[in-house]
Amino acid sequence: MNTILAGLTLAQSCHAMLRKLSVQILACVIVLTLGAFAIGALLTGPAPSAVGTLSADFPVEPIQIPVTTSGAIVHGWLSQGKPGYSAVLLVHSMRSNRLEMLSRARFLKSLGYTVFLIDLHAHGESTGDRITFGLLESESVAAAVAYLHQTFPHERVGAIGVSLGAAAIVLAKQELK
Repeated sequence: MNTILAGLTLAQSCHAMLRKLSVQILACVIVLTLGAFAIGALLTGPAPSAVGTLSADFPVEPIQIPVTTSGAIVHGWLSQGKPGYSAVLLVHSMRSNRLEMLSRARFLKSLGYTVFLIDLHAHGESTGDRITFGLLESESVAAAVAYLHQTFPHERVGAIGVSLGAAAIVLAKQELK
């Protein structure tokens, strides 16, 4: 009889330990999942920033382009170069804005190129609720390229991007042709 009771007590003890371990594992999974969602929300939240105005030595025209697919408004600066020198779209990295590309714009403009600096979707002064790691940002690039083709129909159009800007250019490659 003592052997049977000892066996039941051991089985109950093992069952209680397994139940406690299962609850602890489940709690860890829940905490890790919530942590992943919190990090995701931080990474994909919009990165608005005031861009301000530039000094008179680099004249730009403020441009706003509607993105028909997402409803966003892309904000940018256009600085016209010499006719026949092509136009270059400059696209910043993640959680940045068009000011990041200003030194490149100055250099290209000094060579005669027309330069167009934009704020990607949910960055800088452009509208948008979430950073999408290229999906909606590529629509910003496509809208900017379409604007350049419409405004300068006889000019070639190129694009230079950094990090997320480069990814957005690659993802918009169909629209760039």
